[in-house]
Amino acid sequence: MLLCCCLLLLPVTASAQEGTDQADWSQTVTLNMRDADIRAVIQWIAEQTGRQIVIDPRVQGRVSVISDRPMTVAQAYRVFLSMLDVYGYATSDLDGILRIFPAPLARTAPRRLLTELDDGDAAGGQVVHVLRTRHLQPQALAELMRPLIGPAGYVAAVPGSDSVVVADTRTNVTQLVTLARRLDSRGALEMELVRLEHAAAPEVAKLLLSLLQKRAENSGSEGAVPLAVAADARSNAVLLSGDAASRQRARELVGQLDQPVSGAGTTRVVHLRYLAAEELVPVLRSMSQTVQEEAGDQLVTATPVSIEASISTNALVMTGAPPLLDRMAAVIERLDVRRAQVLVEAVIVELSTDLTKRLGVEWRSDLSGDGLQGAISFGLAAPLGDLLGSGLSLGYYRNGSLRALLNALATTQEANILSTPSVMTLDNQPAEIMVGSNIPLVTGQVTSEAADVSNPFTTFEREDIGVMLKITPQINHRDAVTLAIEQKVETVSETPVGGGLSQARDIITDKRSVATKVLVESGTVLVLGGLISDEDRKAVSKVPVLGDLPLVGRLFRSTTSSRIKRNLMVFIHPVIVDSGEIAERLTRDAYNAVRDQQLEHRERATAPAVEPAAPAILPEFEEFRPRQGPATALPAAP
Repeated sequence: MLLCCCLLLLPVTASAQEGTDQADWSQTVTLNMRDADIRAVIQWIAEQTGRQIVIDPRVQGRVSVISDRPMTVAQAYRVFLSMLDVYGYATSDLDGILRIFPAPLARTAPRRLLTELDDGDAAGGQVVHVLRTRHLQPQALAELMRPLIGPAGYVAAVPGSDSVVVADTRTNVTQLVTLARRLDSRGALEMELVRLEHAAAPEVAKLLLSLLQKRAENSGSEGAVPLAVAADARSNAVLLSGDAASRQRARELVGQLDQPVSGAGTTRVVHLRYLAAEELVPVLRSMSQTVQEEAGDQLVTATPVSIEASISTNALVMTGAPPLLDRMAAVIERLDVRRAQVLVEAVIVELSTDLTKRLGVEWRSDLSGDGLQGAISFGLAAPLGDLLGSGLSLGYYRNGSLRALLNALATTQEANILSTPSVMTLDNQPAEIMVGSNIPLVTGQVTSEAADVSNPFTTFEREDIGVMLKITPQINHRDAVTLAIEQKVETVSETPVGGGLSQARDIITDKRSVATKVLVESGTVLVLGGLISDEDRKAVSKVPVLGDLPLVGRLFRSTTSSRIKRNLMVFIHPVIVDSGEIAERLTRDAYNAVRDQQLEHRERATAPAVEPAAPAILPEFEEFRPRQGPATALPAAP
């Protein structure tokens, strides 16, 4: 739509053009624009006011301003500034140049310093004003004005002074400063600190505020409280702010409330939810002693302090001055929180291969009656020749006696051992799990005149042999866990050692252990250590001289060769369990895994001739969940 006011304003426009340098702000014009181009309106204002205007390229669009009565050029200029604000544009008037730009850029735009609000200047736009307070605190006044400031405005108290800086449009700054001056016109309020000797400051302040509020409601003052009350728990004091009469009444009331309790002191019983009561007793006793030494008579009187633990009810019984009991109660509330748990799973994988080859020849002679006897023995057969060794054995008998023996043996052993011990414990609490056997180890033998030499008195010591996992977790920031780990795997070797007068067999154990301290993220897998070994062994037993002869020497020696490969790796997998839902999920998965193995084993089992009683299958996990019933209300304490 075209600019409808152009025809009405032609004479006025011409008059304005003749005196552009010195515009007549009292000249009368009539504004009536509908869907006019904003740049045409800015051009008309520039001609009427004689102002130099800089327009941002992003200022585009059409505007409408409707008025049915004439107004001065100054009034039209203010309407123009209001129109820009409505359509999302801001202005900055500095050094005689009016800048027009989008409103979001107003925060960084140059602002004119406004010293007086009623200087009669018609200039608008973004301004900044320094407000000085007389009675109110600048910080409190700035906090009060901040919600009333515009999106591009700024208000802040100057540190160390009585000034508040306000920046916004001229209209909004004028209103805010006018409101601040009215609030700051009230007389100064004095403050007073009342220290308490017996009562607790937070309780007294709460009671005092409740009484003042009820009094204000009864007097019909719509909740206006003539006194400000605050409590300082650190110094056990009440802060009063208001006029002298109100402070006097409040001080008398505080004096009536601050009376010593009957008896030696106040006794409180605090039931703990997570921590053990005996753990907190040393902490609270040390805290009470420190507080008494620092605060002196300001906080604690000569009332003796007693802190005892009730182990059966897991509760603390504390006796002392109320301020000290309040402090200890706050400490207990911070310490008695639910502690996280850590589930640690260790994965131990061991792969081993043992390849042994043996080839040997033994000769023996066994003449009847007196005479010369001889033998070559490499351990291929029993001493008397009635039992042969393992493998292929070829022998020559004469007169019922073994005279020659050829033995060949090749043995291959492979093992794949997988152990996954797991244990759950609280944060910073050690835990240990051991799965294995308790075996006896010979520690000594004693013979005496009364005891037979072939049957001495033997002493034993029993030790645990198996898989052992001992951990102490510490939960750090961002789900990191520090683990002090002792991992041990010990098994009984298949090769016993002979010893003792009675040829008692001692035991050799194969032991693999890891002791370390690592940092690992929750839910990740970390390798703790490993061992990869490859051993080649060759043993030759022979008759001197004869065993070294070419070709024939093979009849007088025995050769054993072995190759052993081992690959041992230990992995760790910690999981932080900091909620009941995670603990239930982990327990459910482990429980169902065992139950599925039972069901699978029952399906694969074949029916024997005499079928024994089938092992019981674990019930569904849901049967172990606590039943959700109505809560039973406990009787109130007398």
